[in-house]
Amino acid sequence: MMMLNAIRIRQLRARARRLYISYATAYDHLDCGNHLADHITCGRRKRLAKAFNATVDKLEFLGDNPPKERLL
Repeated sequence: MMMLNAIRIRQLRARARRLYISYATAYDHLDCGNHLADHITCGRRKRLAKAFNATVDKLEFLGDNPPKERLL
């Protein structure tokens, strides 16, 4: 059971890492401000932030020490 928990924690950490990188680079391909880019991408950055925060909550529930910072 502990091995399954460790595998799940590793998967969630990798997912959180991918989500954070996607969040940070969400508007890099657009040459406009964040407000306009949010309209163009239909709130993609906000959805990524929610998914990141949910993943961090799951990590916390499993007993891992996730990053203290949250997005948005």
